[in-house]
This record gives sequence, C-alpha cells and structure tokens, in this order.
Amino acid sequence: MTLDRIIFVGLNQPSGHHRLVVKMSQTTSTGVSSGWNNIVIITPAFYSDWGDADITEAYIDRIGFAPVPGQKYLLSFWWMDTETGFTGESMAVSTICGELSNVNKELYKVRPRMNFSDAVLSDPSVKVYHMGTTLKKLGEGHESYDKAGHSLVTNGGRVLMVLASAPDLKSAHDKALEAVSKVDCDNLFHRTDIGHWAFE
Repeated sequence: MTLDRIIFVGLNQPSGHHRLVVKMSQTTSTGVSSGWNNIVIITPAFYSDWGDADITEAYIDRIGFAPVPGQKYLLSFWWMDTETGFTGESMAVSTICGELSNVNKELYKVRPRMNFSDAVLSDPSVKVYHMGTTLKKLGEGHESYDKAGHSLVTNGGRVLMVLASAPDLKSAHDKALEAVSKVDCDNLFHRTDIGHWAFE
C-alpha cells in the first residue's frame, strides 16, 4: 500500500463467479492493533485480474481521499460467490502505507496495455499465439479487445508469438516482422534474427 496504490497480489480466485469483498479503515496511530469494528466496506464485488486486485480507486471513492504515508491501516477481505451469495473465510491484515509499492522486494509495475491493428487481426496468413497476456476491464477511455469490453495487457515473460505463412520463407519472415511492428505496446521487445541462417 502506498499513497497512490492499494493492491492485492497473489490472490487465488476460487472461480469465475467469485468476487473479492474488501473492508478497510485507518487507525489513529501505528501502535493501535484494535479498531476492527470500525472498518467499512470499500468494494462489495471486485474482480481479480489474474491474482491482482487494485482497489485504489474504490477506496478513494468510498473514503474521499488517498492513503496517507506512515499511517496504519486495517484490512479484512473474503471471496463472495455471486451465484449463491455464500462467502468464504475472512482474512485480516494490517499494514502501514509506504512511499513505494514493493512486491517481493521489487517495485510493482502496472502491466502495459497492448493493442493490435486491424491489419494484424484480419490477415488469415498471420497467427498470433498468446503466452503472457491476459484480459482486463480497464473502463472508459481504453481500447477494447473483445465484445465484452476487455483490454489486453501483458502478464510478464514471453508475451506472444507471431507466425506468418507465405509462398517462400523470406516472404513469411518479412510478413511476420511487419505484423509485429503493428502491435502497439510500451516496453515490448522482439527478435529479428530468428531464422537468419536460412537467408545467409
């Protein structure tokens, strides 16, 4: 937790129809360990994004201001089955708001958004295989990848593989690289030397 981000990582969502319920409140001082009766519901049915749940916006909307660095906060959360209404076991933690968002001793980074041009998606000779991507609802102002309104974001590691078919190997190679150039994503790197020995 920092002044600009409140996020859960490493969550294990029981099923697609389970939602995360979060209650939260700040304490009067860092030495206070009581006050759990004063925490309030921040978000009653939150979607987990492949183990990440960013509740920053929900918290500010509910409380009215951002977390304060150095302040201690109490959090309680549980999974709710939206089909049956049943809730899982409640988990409680306390944390002090810091300056930097560190996860496993590394600075947490928001996953880069990824967009494909129509030329890539509509060409039957070009295939895109996803390996390190996921879909996330980012809300208004973000480009949608599917009819459900999800945006495509990277999920770390080797993100995707682009293949192309053509009458000859050189043409297929060039077509694949052209398709890669039309994938819009920050900090995305790709190799250009694959199969180079065939052209030497």
